[in-house]
Amino acid sequence: RQGGTVDQFKDALTCDLLPYNLTNQLLRIINTAKGAPAVPPAPILPDKTPGLDAFTFDYSVDWPLSLIIGKNAIVKYQLIFRHLFHCKHVERQLSNAWLSQQSTKGLLGLPALSCS
Repeated sequence: RQGGTVDQFKDALTCDLLPYNLTNQLLRIINTAKGAPAVPPAPILPDKTPGLDAFTFDYSVDWPLSLIIGKNAIVKYQLIFRHLFHCKHVERQLSNAWLSQQSTKGLLGLPALSCS
């Protein structure tokens, strides 16, 4: 039996592809905090925005929980998630590059380093 079939909050969580990247979202928040008018970021063409930069989760909070968890808190969680998601991607890329480099060393007859 799947855990998602009995979760009463499963419909509140959605996946979104935002039309702007994490940097533009942070700049928009900073400008709003400084009192500058909130100018919507120029939408980036879909072929120019990688899915990694656009992917985020959204959660719709119902009343009375919305009194505690407001839109600002959801935005903060989205920013943290997007940053950690990007960090995980960078970690995978670095790991693959390191493994590729180590296998190339083995072909050249040089001793490969062990990861311990």
